[in-house]
Amino acid sequence: MLTGPIANRGTFERLFNVSDPETSSRSAFHRRFVTMRTLSAETGRAIPGLRVQLKRAGVALFSPDGQDFGHLYLREEVEAALERAKERKI
Repeated sequence: MLTGPIANRGTFERLFNVSDPETSSRSAFHRRFVTMRTLSAETGRAIPGLRVQLKRAGVALFSPDGQDFGHLYLREEVEAALERAKERKI
């Protein structure tokens, strides 16, 4: 988890397009990314179970160019993995 200054501000600015108010907003961030806490709140499921399910599905932490952004996932990958798991249970 990032606790201090951003190690690579150029990467951060490129990924989050901080110069564009539309894409740098909190809602734009949450449309593209998800944390375990947010995912748990949205699904009503416990974090440990979600973490296991994502690991089994092969969903990797978001880490462009090897940068560490903590426990951050691409929402698209997470939603696809959860949907596949849901379909297998039906």
